Amino acid sequence: MYKEHFGLDQQPFGLTPNTAFFLNAQGHREAFNMLQVALADGEGFIKIVCFYPQIAFDILPPQNQLDVSIFVIDPKQDLDGIDFHFERGTTLGISKWRKLDPQTVPIEAKVAANYLNGMVARIEAKKRGFENAVMLDTQGFVAEGGTESVFLVRNDRLYTPFLGTILESITRKSILQAAKLNGIETSEDRLSPDFLFQADEIFLSNSPYKVIPVRQIENQKFAHAPGPITRKINDLMNKIVSGQEKRFNDWLFSVD
Repeated sequence: MYKEHFGLDQQPFGLTPNTAFFLNAQGHREAFNMLQVALADGEGFIKIVCFYPQIAFDILPPQNQLDVSIFVIDPKQDLDGIDFHFERGTTLGISKWRKLDPQTVPIEAKVAANYLNGMVARIEAKKRGFENAVMLDTQGFVAEGGTESVFLVRNDRLYTPFLGTILESITRKSILQAAKLNGIETSEDRLSPDFLFQADEIFLSNSPYKVIPVRQIENQKFAHAPGPITRKINDLMNKIVSGQEKRFNDWLFSVD
């Protein structure tokens, strides 16, 4: 399991200033211990929710206090309606809705209110017959999916939008670092929508499924999806999170 959420270990990831703004240091150790108890009973992924527990008809909470709830979820049993198969992948539509501008809210933070942005994008994509959406930023460059980071492969090189207009995703960081250590060249750049149609492979990434191959974007299909780089990264990530890749064991901690 990744260590970074509570700042208990600065390698490979630590709390960012935007994350720390919403979650201060008090209670990190208690939350860490709760995670160990929750994970001891089975396999799953973790959702950590911090919220103001007070009821108030105002945008500011009456007390400076955060509560923390931790969920360990088995996607196959606990998330109705999700039927993910790696070989099948997903389809993408380019949404008319733009990714929130970084000058409006802290987009690097995983804040509940920000999910409306991805929600309306995915609803619009589904109405057009696609399973998922990719959003552009307010300047017209590729940003991210509804709740996923976007990766493209072109000539065996891995591309992803650079930080500044996207969520600073833990899984995105993991994939970039693991890819580099396994000989895959990577680039973080501003990507035009045209590049989506020039890519040899596209995949999305998120916490539950790590790597989600894209078999179609708009009317363009990828006949051989999942592609070789997508498969390589998917296999690598599965080995890392299951403790089979010893080089990355410092990313994990035991819950025994």
